[in-house]
Amino acid sequence: MTLSDYEIIYGVNLSKYGEVMTPSPVYIEAARYSIDNNIELIGLDMNEDEYQRAYSRDVKTLDLIRHSIRKKRISRTAFNNKTPEEYVDEWNKMVDINGFKKLNEERLVYIEKRINEILNEKIMS
Repeated sequence: MTLSDYEIIYGVNLSKYGEVMTPSPVYIEAARYSIDNNIELIGLDMNEDEYQRAYSRDVKTLDLIRHSIRKKRISRTAFNNKTPEEYVDEWNKMVDINGFKKLNEERLVYIEKRINEILNEKIMS
């Protein structure tokens, strides 16, 4: 698995609060549990094609330039948050700008819609 510069910076800062693993152990355990117990594991996030279309639509060239410039500033930022949750909130405020913010909001709406679809399918069956 290859990590982006942002993911590396994020992980290094998050590790101040405890061990950080990639991929997150929660994903590995969920997959293992579903296999061991013959339970279907259903993805909630956009698939690669949907994500690429949304990314191309939402993220503009200026967003990419700002993101690159901001990466340098973020890498030098001293995060002094008391909890990992506070750090994550501050990180998101710094990183989720313009098109990236729109993309992440769109992903959240998509995930919420998928959860509702799956719940409705399970209730109806």
